[in-house]
Amino acid sequence: MERKRSTIFFTISYGIPLLSAILMFIGYQQEIELGAFASMFMFLPAMGVMLGVLMTSHNPLIPKRFFSGYLILSIIAIGIACASLFMPNDNWMIISTVVSMAGSILASVLLFTEKKEKRLAFGLKGNKWKLSFGLMGLFLALYVLRFIIVYALSGDLSWLIKNFSKLETWGAVAFTIVMYVVNWIMYFGEEYGWRYYLQPILQHKFGTLKGVLVLGVVWGLWHAPLNFFFYAKPEIGIFSLMGQIMNCIGLGIFFAYCYMKTDNIWLVSILHFLNNNLSPLFSDASASSASVSNSDMIAGTLLITGLSLIIFAIVGFSKLFRSPSTLPTLEERLATVERQLDD
Repeated sequence: MERKRSTIFFTISYGIPLLSAILMFIGYQQEIELGAFASMFMFLPAMGVMLGVLMTSHNPLIPKRFFSGYLILSIIAIGIACASLFMPNDNWMIISTVVSMAGSILASVLLFTEKKEKRLAFGLKGNKWKLSFGLMGLFLALYVLRFIIVYALSGDLSWLIKNFSKLETWGAVAFTIVMYVVNWIMYFGEEYGWRYYLQPILQHKFGTLKGVLVLGVVWGLWHAPLNFFFYAKPEIGIFSLMGQIMNCIGLGIFFAYCYMKTDNIWLVSILHFLNNNLSPLFSDASASSASVSNSDMIAGTLLITGLSLIIFAIVGFSKLFRSPSTLPTLEERLATVERQLDD
C-alpha cells in the first residue's frame, strides 16, 4: 500500500511538472505569462498525498470533504495554467489569485467541518502555538538578517533602512501577514507534501539530518521548469536551479526543525507564505530588472540563496538533528489515532 501511495505521490508531484516543462518551453518561446504554472505547481505535492490516500484506503478517518475540495481546487488550478497557455491574456494571474483566495476560504470551512480525530489522524491539527509563534519570530529575524547582509555587501544598506523607516512599509508587512488567512491553500499544498508526507519517510530511510538534506535537493529540483522558463532565462537557468537547491536545503532544514519541534503543519505553511510574499518589500522597485546583466543576476541569485543556506541551516547543528526523528509517517500517525480511539 505504501509503495503504491508513494508512486502516486511522485507521479503527481513530479510527473505533472515534467510535462508542464514542455508547455512552459512553448509559452516562453511565445512570450506568454507563465505565472499560473508557478501557482499550479504549489498545489501538486498535497494533491499527490491526497490522491494516494483516497486511492489506497477506505479508512473512515480520512477527511474526505477537505481532501475532495482540495483536489477539485487543484484540478481547477491545472486548468487555469493550461488555459493561460492556449488562450493567453493578461487576466489569468488575476483569475488564479481569485480562485486561490476563494479556495482558501472554502477549504477552511471544509476543514473545520471535519471531526477533530480526522484532522489529527492526517496531520491537519495545529499544535504548540505558543512555541510556533516564537519560531515565526526567529524565522523573521533570520529573514531580515539575510537582507541586511545582502544590502550591506552591495553598499545599499541606506536604502533598506530608509524603506523600513516608512509607515507604509510596516503597513504592507502587516497586510501581507494577515493575507495568509485568505490565501493559504497553495503554501499548505507544498508543505503537506514535503514536510507532512515526505520528510518522515526520508528521515526514517536516511537519518534525521541526511533525510532533510535529501528532501532539500528533491524540493529544489522540483522547481527546475520554473527556474528555466519563469524565474530566469533558459541560458542562466542552471544557475537559477543551483540557487534554488541551496535555498531549499537551507529553508528545508529550518522548516524541518520547526515541524519536528511543533508537529504543526500550519506553522511551516505560514513560514513558506512569509518567505514568498515578504521579499518584494525588500526589493527596490525603482531599479529596472531590464538593465541587469546575466552575470549580475547570477551573482545576486547565488549570493542571496547562499546566505539562505548558511543562515537558515544553522539550526541543523541542534541536537534535534543528532537524535532519531520522532516525526511519524502518515501510516504511523493514523495508527496512533486509531489506537487512541480504541482505548
